[in-house]
Amino acid sequence: MLTLLSNGSSAVIGLVTYGLVARILTEEELGIWAFFLTVFTLYDMSRTGLLSNAMIKMWGDASDEQEQKELLGSAWQLATFTSMGFALASAALFFAYPWFDWPEEYHRVPLYFGAVVILSLPQTLSMWLLNARMEFDRLLFLRLLVIVPYLLGAVVLYYIYGAAEQNAQAQILDQVFYIYLGSFGLASAACVLLGWSGIKAWASGIGAKRSQLFRFGKFSMGTLISSNLLKSSDTFLLMFYRGPVAVAIYNIPERLLGILEIPVRSIVQATYPKLTRMFSKDREEFKDALHAETGLLTLFILPLVILVLLFADWLVVWLGGEKYAESANVLRVFAVYMAFVPMDRYAGVSMDAIGKPELNLRKVVLMLVINVIGDLAVLFSGGGVVEVALVSVVTFGSGVVYGYFLLRNDLQFKPGYALLKAWEALKKARVGIFAKR
Repeated sequence: MLTLLSNGSSAVIGLVTYGLVARILTEEELGIWAFFLTVFTLYDMSRTGLLSNAMIKMWGDASDEQEQKELLGSAWQLATFTSMGFALASAALFFAYPWFDWPEEYHRVPLYFGAVVILSLPQTLSMWLLNARMEFDRLLFLRLLVIVPYLLGAVVLYYIYGAAEQNAQAQILDQVFYIYLGSFGLASAACVLLGWSGIKAWASGIGAKRSQLFRFGKFSMGTLISSNLLKSSDTFLLMFYRGPVAVAIYNIPERLLGILEIPVRSIVQATYPKLTRMFSKDREEFKDALHAETGLLTLFILPLVILVLLFADWLVVWLGGEKYAESANVLRVFAVYMAFVPMDRYAGVSMDAIGKPELNLRKVVLMLVINVIGDLAVLFSGGGVVEVALVSVVTFGSGVVYGYFLLRNDLQFKPGYALLKAWEALKKARVGIFAKR
């Protein structure tokens, strides 16, 4: 619940903040800001993919505190080296800008990119460490420590400047950058002062642990980037072959689906550290827990899927207006493949938990290939957004089947057994509640 609250509050506050920023910036300034966020998000996703899952997995497998200290120090060293490398590259690009025929306004992107990469480093390491320690209350506080000052800063700017049309010459984009940098700086300083970042372990890193982190993390990073491409491939292909109207029709259900994915992502994220520890101690307990968690999440998501199927017409009109009423069938298709998502996510998580992230990468790459080929096939044959959405059902279904096929030697997953273990867990929880009463 804490992880769900953390991800949900971040999504809602982030959406509100972006709306405020969009109102105080001109269209050109907002384009620069959106481009900057895209670049930083891609970098942060790569950094997290390289080290986060690897650190959480190895933290759970560590035999004592000294090994955990060496692991944390090694993660700090790798994150510092990569961050410094990107910051220096950003600075070099900034000074090389006069050689390129690019608008002067875009100088801000490399100017501020290096700064946010460095300022966000302690906060990012703290998030990985808190997740590994399963301290989700502090993780929630840390997320709020980043996004709430950013929101308050945007509110202040909106109060001072108002709508962008009234202040076209105000040049307040730099102030938005300052607030964004300040929010990360504040959170990172708090993490260091509170002792959450583990920066004192920096000197304890060793080459063997750095090598282990990199060997594991390179697959997780590839998986994360491939997963991002999997999500965006439909949009790219629709834009190229059907134009912006098709993208808009497709995007409305995608936004609604993103809301539905928040609890799924939160629950899987919260159970990953527990599963890694179980696998290293008792594999039978790991199998039972994985079946139970998969079954519980499936039982949780199925009522939501049914509600989306029933109220799809109202939902798309509520979000986008009457002109997007035809998006309802796309949303219904998305709801169908959401029923596969719990099994797909836990297949990927279990591959990381057993120390075989390369299997997860193979699964995601296969899904990406199936999705792109399927999209191209339906688009060349005259299909539209609904047919492209149907390809996603085939993609995720194939991912589930292939994922558990890859795990056949380590985990004999049985959907029926997963539902049985989930039902047993629910009965045990019910008995526990009445016993306390």
